[in-house]
Amino acid sequence: LIIEDDPDISHVIELVLTGDGHNCRVANNGTKGLQEIKLKEPDIITLDVML
Repeated sequence: LIIEDDPDISHVIELVLTGDGHNCRVANNGTKGLQEIKLKEPDIITLDVML
C-alpha cells in the first residue's frame, strides 16, 4: 500500500514496485489509507510521513 499525497511520487513508487512483480494499491491521504488497510491488510506500507 502506497500512501502518498503527491501523485507523481506515488506513480514512481508504484512503477518501481510493480516492475519488481508486486501488486500495489495507492491512497492519496491518510484517511483513504486507513480505509484500504481495513479492506485488505497489506504486506507492506510506504507512507509519506509529511502527509
